[in-house]
Amino acid sequence: LRNTKGTEIVETIMTMIATWKQRGLDTFSTMRASI
Repeated sequence: LRNTKGTEIVETIMTMIATWKQRGLDTFSTMRASI
């Protein structure tokens, strides 16, 4: 990653995906709905 903002964005996305998996949600559909 090129800067700290990019790192923060990736960390946020990974946290969101982990949360959705724990809740049993479809990560692809949930990500598309969030965009």
